[in-house]
Amino acid sequence: MKSIPFLILSFFFIFSCNKSENLEEAKLIKSGYYPQFIQHFEILANLDEKYMLFYNPTFYSIPPPPPPSKNSTDEDLQRLKREHDKFYLENPKLETEYVDLDENEIKELQKIIKSYNENDFKEQSNRMPIIDGASTSTLIVLKNKKAYSIGSYEGANTEKEIELTSKLFSIYKQKCKSKINNNYIVKLEKR
Repeated sequence: MKSIPFLILSFFFIFSCNKSENLEEAKLIKSGYYPQFIQHFEILANLDEKYMLFYNPTFYSIPPPPPPSKNSTDEDLQRLKREHDKFYLENPKLETEYVDLDENEIKELQKIIKSYNENDFKEQSNRMPIIDGASTSTLIVLKNKKAYSIGSYEGANTEKEIELTSKLFSIYKQKCKSKINNNYIVKLEKR
């Protein structure tokens, strides 16, 4: 009979210790995706002020067409120009976009953040990256002014990072009004 209060107290102690490892509520989340040869983008969610930004953090630059060979004919030059023009049209400059967040979206994001603990920010050496040069970066700023970041080559991301970035991506995709950004997202999803 004396062991029952001890067991109850032990359970509460263990439960409270595990709970304290989890992160507090976030005030800011930034998730970036940096593929090779196409435009980078970041999604910044300010949970205190209830908005999200989608933007390209780097200089917009489409690579020039490859130089023609010495033996190129006019037909070859025209074909290279058409290919380059098509590539340019398929990769227009992303538009910076502001969208409002509602309370339910913020609660969903906070629920994911609260499920994190500090171990979720340690690198996962057991995951094999996709070797195409694409990388990711996630930053979480908590209301208690602590900041955490995690990033990796695509394919070596933690399950928690994938869950959070997928939710941010999903919210933005639903609210996106930019046809250019929407087409870009659709193209990325096919990769």
